[in-house]
Order: sequence, then structure tokens, then C-alpha cells
Amino acid sequence: SGWIRGSRKVIPKIKNPQRGANRMKRENRQKAESNFILKTGVILLTMITLLAVLVPIFSGQSYAEQNPDLQNLGSSAAHLFGTDKFGRDLFVRVWYGTRISLFVGIGSMLICGGVGIVIGAVAGYAGGIADLLLMRLGDLVDAVPSLLYVILITLTFGANAGSILLGICISGWVESARIVRAEVQRVKIFVRLPGSWERDRSGSCEHMCFRMRGDR
Repeated sequence: SGWIRGSRKVIPKIKNPQRGANRMKRENRQKAESNFILKTGVILLTMITLLAVLVPIFSGQSYAEQNPDLQNLGSSAAHLFGTDKFGRDLFVRVWYGTRISLFVGIGSMLICGGVGIVIGAVAGYAGGIADLLLMRLGDLVDAVPSLLYVILITLTFGANAGSILLGICISGWVESARIVRAEVQRVKIFVRLPGSWERDRSGSCEHMCFRMRGDR
């Protein structure tokens, strides 16, 4: 690992000239594997979504209609998963339940993410009393388990997908709001957005860091 002296400059002597090429190959292979996993996940999610939407529509079987003549049947061409004790087709019921699960999962993600981003951005940018009130509201809402919200709303409005979605979204926005608030405050320190220094006359980045840690 010595140095080769030239007439004008000193250049390092490389022990293994293939090390850089091997590292690039390894990084490219890791990227290809991650892309393969991503593509596989997207394909599976798309297939599950299509089956959840199309099977209950085109199967010709009802997920709720009871038929005493078809009780506890085994798997067959007409009923791939068989039937339950009420004569309902299990294959259709599975994919109808998958539709509800996808609706609740995607809906709660969009609603909680949107509400959390808005509240977190406002709290992080405004600071002061607004930040204190919004974050204490989040702590108050997050103190109760989300399952209790779901049970309470289900008992009030009935057992349906909307009640489950509402129960999850009541406290689901808190975590994303905290993350967005922290990122906005970090950006305020390094980018120095207008108004951030007006509330802190010291002009000291260290003072702002300690003050933000105290707010948290």
C-alpha cells in the first residue's frame, strides 16, 4: 500500500484493482434483488386485489345467502373451498372478506397519512402554542388503545367496514404526525425558513436544538 511518485503528482498504489468492480457488481445485484422483491410484491398485491373484486361479482355464488341443501360440502368444482354449516360458499366469502380488509387497510393508510402529515407539518412549522396543543391532543388520543375506539364505534354505528375504518383512523394519525413534525423542525434548523429566527432572537443553532429537545 505504498505511493507511486510521478513527475507532477502523487497517486495511490491500488492493491486490488478489481475491488471497485466487484463492489459495483455486488451493489447492482442487491438493487436487482430489491427490484425483484418489489415487482413480486406489486404483482401479488394486484392479483389479490383483482380476485377480491372480481370473484364475488362473477362467481354466481352469494357470500351471505344460506342454503340448507349445501351444508358442509367438501371441495369441488362448484365450491372450491367447500361450504360452511349454513350452505354458504367459502371461496366467495374468503375473497369478499379480502375486499373488506383491503378497503380498511388502504383507506386507513390514506386517511391517517393525510391527517398526520397536515397536523405534523402545522405543528412543526408553527411551533409555540400551536405545536403544544396539537401534540398534547395527539398524546391524549393515543393514550386510549385503538381497539377500544373500534369496539365503541362498532357498538354505536353497527358492525361494518366504515365503523372499523373510523375507529382505526381516530388514533392512527398520531405516529405519522410526530414523524412529520420532527422532520419539519429539522428542516427549519438547517434551511432557516422565514420566521424561524424571529421567534429565537439568540440566532444560535445550538439554542434552537436544545429548545426543540425541551419541547419534545
